Amino acid sequence: MTQYFYSDHIFDDTIILSEDEAHHALNVLRKHQGDHIITVDGKGGWYKTVLKTDNINNCKLTIVDKKEEFGKPNHYIHIAIAPPKSHDRAEWFSCLMRFIRYQDGRISYFA
Repeated sequence: MTQYFYSDHIFDDTIILSEDEAHHALNVLRKHQGDHIITVDGKGGWYKTVLKTDNINNCKLTIVDKKEEFGKPNHYIHIAIAPPKSHDRAEWFSCLMRFIRYQDGRISYFA
């Protein structure tokens, strides 16, 4: 199972893990200097890194490989719906609409 770590402190060829992420990597998973760690930035960036320093307060990773737009879907969702007569029937659809908009999908309404 691949484990991903999150960090938004990304510099040219170095990533610094937060104290929580460093604790999990070093104490829970017992990673050591030279171990490979996969890191994501929450904006579509994927980084294969090597653990450079194993200090919880200043855990530095060296970037070995990176990919842009990681996890971006290669398809789009488009749903067409006629408005229902009852408000109760449309309520379940509002949750689905939010998900589709989050995924850059399209929604069309027909009267």
